[in-house]
Amino acid sequence: RNPFVIDKTQDDQCLILTLMSMAEEIIYRVKDIGPKKHDDIQKEIDKIDVVNLGIGLPPGHFDKFAKKTVDYYRQRTEDGLSFSYSGYAFNFIIDKISIFPQDFIAVYKNPKSNINKKYRKYYIIGIGGGTVDIIPIVNNKPDATKCISLELGTRLMYQRAIGDVQRETGRLIAESSVEDVLRGNEHILKQDVVEIIERCAEEWTKNIIRECRQVGVETQEYPVVFFGGGCALLKKYIVQTEDLVKYEIIDDVNANAVYYAACL
Repeated sequence: RNPFVIDKTQDDQCLILTLMSMAEEIIYRVKDIGPKKHDDIQKEIDKIDVVNLGIGLPPGHFDKFAKKTVDYYRQRTEDGLSFSYSGYAFNFIIDKISIFPQDFIAVYKNPKSNINKKYRKYYIIGIGGGTVDIIPIVNNKPDATKCISLELGTRLMYQRAIGDVQRETGRLIAESSVEDVLRGNEHILKQDVVEIIERCAEEWTKNIIRECRQVGVETQEYPVVFFGGGCALLKKYIVQTEDLVKYEIIDDVNANAVYYAACL
């Protein structure tokens, strides 16, 4: 993984990841309609010459970086894109580029949420890899003046867990090992390492909620929707906290992308 950065336009790392993601999505969609052989898949890929791009930014960074991010992607793709990925060739132009505050649109339109239908005021707490995004919702609209992004994402938690394990046991583990433990995947880590990782995740979750309350999230008075891929890792610890009266957890890692696409 690349180091977390707030401004994704300072180099082309995020653009490269975007190209990989678009290629993966195109391959998936092409295979879904039938072709399985390489040449047949390539023929279908060749038919795709225009795509639209939806981009998400943390709400706390949106005002500062939205225009800069769109301008960057427009400039870097204005002559079209031609690249190879996973044995396939891609050639297309990007027509429409839209940018969205992460999490709000996906929760607001999510049929799995009851809080968004029943309550006039609630909070969205989006737990991502780099940031925890806080979005107050009042009368079905985000209060843009109070959106905050805290640098408490799960990738930073991985580094904390790796450091704790090395300091307490002398062993060096990878981020993937931390993720395996928290996702309940098969692994061969010793129990003392597992306990350190779980303790770190529990403390990190408590710290997220504590920091949210310090910046004004009234968890004792209003419901909270936890959203994002980080929720899948920390769900066990979220449900154990005593600082929440009413909450939901939406841990679909594709939810933002699905609703960006619906809005394009």
